[in-house]
Amino acid sequence: MPTSHAIRPHLVYALVGRGRGDVRMHVHGPYSELVLVCAGRVASSVADAAPVEASPGQCYVMPPSKPHDQTSKGPWRSHCVLYEGGADLLPTRPRLLSLADDALARRWFADLIELSDAGDSGAGDALLVTLLTRLGAREDRAQDAAELPPPLVLATAFLETHLDRALADEDVAAAAAVSVSHCGALFRTHFGCGPLRHLQRLRLERAARELRNPYATLAEVAKRCGYTDLNYFTRHFRRRFGQPPGRWRSSTSVS
Repeated sequence: MPTSHAIRPHLVYALVGRGRGDVRMHVHGPYSELVLVCAGRVASSVADAAPVEASPGQCYVMPPSKPHDQTSKGPWRSHCVLYEGGADLLPTRPRLLSLADDALARRWFADLIELSDAGDSGAGDALLVTLLTRLGAREDRAQDAAELPPPLVLATAFLETHLDRALADEDVAAAAAVSVSHCGALFRTHFGCGPLRHLQRLRLERAARELRNPYATLAEVAKRCGYTDLNYFTRHFRRRFGQPPGRWRSSTSVS
């Protein structure tokens, strides 16, 4: 959570970097830097640390006042964002983030470059806050997942991508590559319920998010969340949120 003494993130500039050779050791003063590799394979070292290789879709986090370089054996292209503040959203220790599965975050790098070129500092700062918040949240989720047993990580990922499917305990166990009994024990230990009860929680949480769209009918939301029977969906939604979905939508509407 941001603190009262946190420095508000400010976009210094963003640009497209490209070349065929190395970038000598340099420092950006008091500013932090994000370097998203878009093409080619590069390696970068911070101060005296060993070089860390990166491929397209990976992003270097460079801390302020730390010299760093970049080497490459071929052509490369990257999106670079130089900024100050925001360490409460994304800590600035040197490391490599993987954004290969996050098209939205990668697109925001290009948007920041466009805003920087246009001199729109207000929109640039706002989008920078959004990007840092998203990257920080991704790291938090990855850290939470790292604390779970690997089979449970596989099982929960399977559930999250199959919310609209009719699933059985055997399907979840197969995705986790463990027995049904072991899978159930893992879920009860870490989530306090079995796989299908956890699936129901995920479905209802998604339903609550989708109900904020006033143009989606209750039947459409129910179907996308794996409920073919609207009455069954309504009963479970009321049990979880204390109101039927239609009334809950009205009570949470911002219009």
